[in-house]
Amino acid sequence: MNEDNTRIRLIWHGVFIFLIGLLTGLLIKHLHNPRMGMSAHVEAILNGIFLIVYGGIIWNELRLSDRISKALLVFLIYASYFNWFFILLAAIFGTNKLMPIAGKGYSAPEWQELLVNVGISTVVLSILLTTAITLYGLSRRIKNLN
Repeated sequence: MNEDNTRIRLIWHGVFIFLIGLLTGLLIKHLHNPRMGMSAHVEAILNGIFLIVYGGIIWNELRLSDRISKALLVFLIYASYFNWFFILLAAIFGTNKLMPIAGKGYSAPEWQELLVNVGISTVVLSILLTTAITLYGLSRRIKNLN
């Protein structure tokens, strides 16, 4: 796997998601649940910064096989985009079961609650896998330092 291409790809996606976050901020007042819309705005900004840092600093420090690196890249990109998407969807629908604080006072049909819940659950799984793989790749790097 070409490390420089992957780093640039991560940084590009980071800047793009950051832009999505800025644009989402312009929509907040038009969403069914503006508080949840603010959450989507912040998620996109933070995910963008995360990918920029990941591509700029962390990626080069990992010691992973090509296969695991490719899986990690997919998990990173998936989690970053869909974290924003499903929270934005919650703001549009007005769901509240998964995030009762940001969704307080709102309700949505059960299918919308289920869609957001399943979507966020896949994002959480992706973030957990990303974190575990990252720690594994960094620990292999640390072992090589000794």
